[in-house]
Amino acid sequence: MKLGIVSDEIVPDFAEAVWHGKRWGIFDYEIRVLRTGRVPNIDREEFRSVMRTVDRERVRVTALSPGVFKIPLKDRERVEKEITEVLPETFRLAEQLGTRLIIVFGFENYPGEPEDNRDRVVEIFGRVARLGQEHGFTIAVENEPNHWCDTASRTAAILRGVNSPYLRSNWDLGNCFCSGETPFPDGWRAIRDFVVNVHIKDYCRKNGNCECVLVGDGEIDYEGQLVALQREKPLHHVTLETHVTPFLQSSRICAHRLQAMLRRLG
Repeated sequence: MKLGIVSDEIVPDFAEAVWHGKRWGIFDYEIRVLRTGRVPNIDREEFRSVMRTVDRERVRVTALSPGVFKIPLKDRERVEKEITEVLPETFRLAEQLGTRLIIVFGFENYPGEPEDNRDRVVEIFGRVARLGQEHGFTIAVENEPNHWCDTASRTAAILRGVNSPYLRSNWDLGNCFCSGETPFPDGWRAIRDFVVNVHIKDYCRKNGNCECVLVGDGEIDYEGQLVALQREKPLHHVTLETHVTPFLQSSRICAHRLQAMLRRLG
């Protein structure tokens, strides 16, 4: 199992991010934010530069993360735009970069939201899964605090409701922790059947708040999770999502710690 990284957790300039990442032994890159914006809303020349870097440096793009569905269901116009415009454009860029994985989110909760909106979430994700099937892409829902898909158990229930191999989980243990669920082993048991991609960032609780820290300094059992992945659900890679400033320095430290952990685990 290899270590990948979200490129802008190093620097927004993709070529510079790869320059650093390769020196840390990283050849797999998830693309989220570049210098000119978040994919797919980026400058055409910057995108061409990314493609040149991928070819020249012989690195792999593992996923694109356009940030869709980080919105409440009541914003119907934007939900529709993200389905009919943003996702298809993301597919177009992903096709050129050689990845078939798109990361999305699970709709923000809002005060007073009716519980039966969960059925609406399942309905929309069913539509998204069919779109992924039509174009040949897997859509991976990232669990995020204060969303319908926040804990592993709630995310798994929604994915089970959709019941499509084209709608899977981008398993984020840190976001699960901040949603009040123990990521490993509890969250893993709930979500493992759906996992196609894993994000790694660490957290601890401080004065009742969730604080992001360097990997290994927090409360999440990443060694246990990596062992379970190797035994139960082997993946090509796991993806570092540092979230601690300064990003370049923090990502270097986290990458070295994770590489050592992966070597230790064989």
